[in-house]
Amino acid sequence: MLPLKPKLKVLGLSLAKGSSEPLLQEFERLFIYGLMQTLTYFTPVEFVDYAIPAHRVALRSGLPETRTDELRQYCHRFEAGYLLYGSLQSVAPQNGYIEGLYVELRLFDVQRDMVALNIRYHFNDFETTKPEGIPICLPTWAGFQNMLCWATAQLVNACFPERAMDFWNKIQAASLAGNMLQFYQLCAAHYTDMEAGVGPKLSLLNELTHQHTNLFLGHLEKGLLQKRMQNYSQAVLSLQWALRLMTDVTPRQRALCATELGVCYALSRDTTRAVQWWRAAIQEDRFLLNPYMNLAHAMEEAGKPLEAEQYFKQAGEIAPNDSRIHVNLARLYSKQEQWDKAIAQYSTQMLIEPNDPWVYSNMANCYLQKGEINEAKTYLIKTLEMDPDGEAGKCANFILSGLRAAEV
Repeated sequence: MLPLKPKLKVLGLSLAKGSSEPLLQEFERLFIYGLMQTLTYFTPVEFVDYAIPAHRVALRSGLPETRTDELRQYCHRFEAGYLLYGSLQSVAPQNGYIEGLYVELRLFDVQRDMVALNIRYHFNDFETTKPEGIPICLPTWAGFQNMLCWATAQLVNACFPERAMDFWNKIQAASLAGNMLQFYQLCAAHYTDMEAGVGPKLSLLNELTHQHTNLFLGHLEKGLLQKRMQNYSQAVLSLQWALRLMTDVTPRQRALCATELGVCYALSRDTTRAVQWWRAAIQEDRFLLNPYMNLAHAMEEAGKPLEAEQYFKQAGEIAPNDSRIHVNLARLYSKQEQWDKAIAQYSTQMLIEPNDPWVYSNMANCYLQKGEINEAKTYLIKTLEMDPDGEAGKCANFILSGLRAAEV
């Protein structure tokens, strides 16, 4: 069985804690963007920065170490295995220049219900002059890469203590840009989308990829943005350009890009090419979940349930606790009237999401289809108890009323 890939999700990570200092704000963005790209492309850890304003405020107010209930709630709400938070403090900023800063990172492990990592880093490797048009003195590229390498290695070690050394060489060799200015521009383009809409971001990325034609992340970001704008033909061109530049990058990067190419072709209703790209993604990285899920849906739509089942099962080997896999398998079995198999999948989903009333409702439907009325009633009553005023509860109440009327 393939190892489960844990989810490291940064839920509105705010290191600067509401600081109005542009120096801290810009460094925070650079650091978070760097962590996100390094972890995503060079390690098995999934890194997601939700950047939700309400949660950023909550984090800025401080999360005491003893309040693990708050940390646990964040993790469960976003189905995250870990939550990363911390602080960022400057040392004597004067005239737009930073003498140094302290970065503190804490990693909460929801499964072990504890803070698994608490580290502090003193960074003082900054350029002495500002580049034209840049509001701050940038970190040196060598110093910044060293910091990212150190932080990434610490996080991977906390998640995979037995396999940390397997990824050390990949982390050390991680190349996100050619220099600090290029990386700053990539980061600025990434966050522009959140603040000014997709048009300005596309303009920035067009300019960046025109100036630096060999910048893999620039073409990838542009392709993903064009896909979001539903300009699939242009997205394909950008993503294919990015893929051609991937001669020295990890299989994970190529697999992610191939997966997105497949999505673009699927949205353009070219299923044949979509399937080809998703299969190519699996050849590059067999631990990537989305290609299996996409292929399963494509096979199901093509009327090939056995192939769809196989891809869903392979996805389940990668992420056995992902409820989407069990829901889709149960639905697939239900369409084929294989009720016992559907019940087995819903039973697994029930363990993963015990508070979802629709799981019990779906289980009741399977037993109804089998003619096992008493079992169906048990799950319908449970659905009604869990969701008395919701849609699931109303449906359960309607079916129960019908069953009781038939007994009279």
